Amino acid sequence: MEKTIGKKLHELRKQSGFTQDYVAEKLGVSAQAVSKWENDIACPDIMTLPNIAELYGITVDELFKNDDIQSNVKYEKTEKVNENELVLRVYVDTAQGDDIKVNLPYLLVKELINVGKDISFMFTGIDLGKVNFESIFKMVEMGVLGEIVTVETQNGDDIRVVVEK
Repeated sequence: MEKTIGKKLHELRKQSGFTQDYVAEKLGVSAQAVSKWENDIACPDIMTLPNIAELYGITVDELFKNDDIQSNVKYEKTEKVNENELVLRVYVDTAQGDDIKVNLPYLLVKELINVGKDISFMFTGIDLGKVNFESIFKMVEMGVLGEIVTVETQNGDDIRVVVEK
């Protein structure tokens, strides 16, 4: 039987006797985010994985240990790429039903953040507070491209960060 990450998270939550609301509160996300994870609609942000493992009293390795787990991660590992060719795309589906798309040169965003500049002016109306750009940069340096992170904000907006050629 194939076991997805979502099914594993669901089983762990049930075995622990937790509700989705409880898990959401402990992890600082919405109950809808937990539901999306458990139904394999979305994956938890990579920075949330240690907190999930701690909540269930396991390691991150144990979270992914089963041989029959099928990951639904939406990125592809590639050869090292020329950062000058990359585009950072931020897609936001707001709780009000608006679709916002921002496309920026990847290297521009990276350089601005590396020198400590506030880039919020590039994303007017988008709360990027939970997006850890330094982690995104490290993943891209390792050759990871595609949809790197999905975040659901407290106001119900869904934010997807994609890095592509």
